[in-house]
Amino acid sequence: QTIYVNSGSVTITYGTNVTIQCNVNGGRMPSKVVMKIKNRLFSYTRNDKNSNLTCVGGHELVCEHIFSPGYLDDGIYICQGENFVRNKKKIQQKRNVNVIIVR
Repeated sequence: QTIYVNSGSVTITYGTNVTIQCNVNGGRMPSKVVMKIKNRLFSYTRNDKNSNLTCVGGHELVCEHIFSPGYLDDGIYICQGENFVRNKKKIQQKRNVNVIIVR
């Protein structure tokens, strides 16, 4: 099952593998993408081989993370693109989806 961030509310089954996907775009290619899944943080930084979030693309990045939701993983999942303008972080785009776990 694939969850698209920015799709309102989604119901998923506890314990099954799920792909969470978000698209981040804008005039400039995002420098960083951060995905928050409950208490876990995943990020992609351009030109960083140690990123723990998989993203592909240019001015539009498509980012994915595969996980198996836990029993208490209901909540708002967030994905945001970031750029740095004059050495200040600027949130380029922020999207979320409400995930409901079926137990």
